[in-house]
Amino acid sequence: MTAFLIELLIRMVFSGAATFTAILLWSRTRDPAWMMVILGMVLLFGGIVYDLLSFFGIIQSVVLQGTPRLIAEGVLKSLPFLFFFIGFFIAARRRR
Repeated sequence: MTAFLIELLIRMVFSGAATFTAILLWSRTRDPAWMMVILGMVLLFGGIVYDLLSFFGIIQSVVLQGTPRLIAEGVLKSLPFLFFFIGFFIAARRRR
């Protein structure tokens, strides 16, 4: 097994557990800040699943009509962090 595969499998296990608990929390909260963080976690897990499927050759890399592969993958891998930012921003802007 390569080091990349071991790292990918470890990320898969821990992000899978985090996503599972995030989905459990999703059913108990309607807070917009938490919803954004949960959505970011689900997207992060989806990115790891995509990397794993791409590593095994099950799917090919994403190419968006003329967009270079590096830019498309960079945007897709940055989306979870955008949702984390939005969630943390909403939580920070609250007045208590």
